[in-house]
Amino acid sequence: MENKQKKGLVPYDMVSPGFEAMYTGEKSSSPVEKTEIITTLTTDKAGNIIRKWSVFPWTWPGQEKDWDDNIKYINKMQLKLGHLDENFRQIRAHIASLVPCDSGFPVTVDELLNAIGRGKLAEPSFRIIEGWIHGIGTGKLAIQTRKAGTERERLGHLLFGYVLGLDKWLLGLPMQFFILDLGHINLGFDPKNEILRVYAYLGEDRTPVKEWLAACLWNNLTYNPIGGNPGGLVRHKDLLDLAAQVGISVREWMDSAKKH
Repeated sequence: MENKQKKGLVPYDMVSPGFEAMYTGEKSSSPVEKTEIITTLTTDKAGNIIRKWSVFPWTWPGQEKDWDDNIKYINKMQLKLGHLDENFRQIRAHIASLVPCDSGFPVTVDELLNAIGRGKLAEPSFRIIEGWIHGIGTGKLAIQTRKAGTERERLGHLLFGYVLGLDKWLLGLPMQFFILDLGHINLGFDPKNEILRVYAYLGEDRTPVKEWLAACLWNNLTYNPIGGNPGGLVRHKDLLDLAAQVGISVREWMDSAKKH
């Protein structure tokens, strides 16, 4: 067995859509195959220990068979991309680590939007991913929660703006037309700032990889569960009901994509 220990992401051909894996930096003299919380540990032929996890948060090993149509469609988007370099994989892994109610929100969303637009994640951000993966693997991940009342309302408004912006960008809707239409609708709050940020960071240059990453972020912010409980925009049913009443959908791009 080789003595050199590996770290970082595993070769791309070792993972399937919806999953990511990285070397732990440790070796084992015997094969390893075990589950730790929502990750699995295995070894390669050289004895390097590999930690694998789903990039759709809180998917326990084996639960991928229950993935909904949204996730299946996003995985098909990934499959069509062919080989992905580490820059894009790091961004995808960081999207999976985003908790919509953590203390860094919404700065963390802006960092991800910037990374998607540039095609590269800042190095310190990937160090955070490694800590996050270690935390969920050892059961020492702190689950952040938000206070009730005005803070929860503020979070809901931010999530709504980002999700709505991502939805319309993915739909290919020009920002100026959408903002103009939105100006005639009363939601009780103004999501324009978050929508502008989405379009500014992602830009007009559209590529299949950028669209896939934007779709992953849309799914996370909308449906992200926290320990199995709703933590994304779907938690704010009052906002979604209000939007539906005035004719606004935050999943127009997905519903349109499924028809084609």
